[in-house]
Amino acid sequence: MNRYPESVSGARLEIQWFENNEYSSHYHESHGNDRVWQCRWDRHPNPHATDAHFHRPPNADTSDIVADSGAVPRPEEMFTRTLANGRQRISELWE
Repeated sequence: MNRYPESVSGARLEIQWFENNEYSSHYHESHGNDRVWQCRWDRHPNPHATDAHFHRPPNADTSDIVADSGAVPRPEEMFTRTLANGRQRISELWE
């Protein structure tokens, strides 16, 4: 069985953790007809939101940012959280 429904033509997850404990975790899906669904969790100084913030789907742009109340202090916790969020998204796609 495929992990994604046929409507998803590609998916990727990018995680960056910096020595100063800032991070970026970006999930990106490609769908037919050049449609994209994406979201991003970041921790860095930002004039639009708190340092720890979430760029909401489906565009993950700077106009739709909210505080990230689930921000984590260590890289391994962010990795675990990011994978859990990815699994949740895959489940939603199959519903």
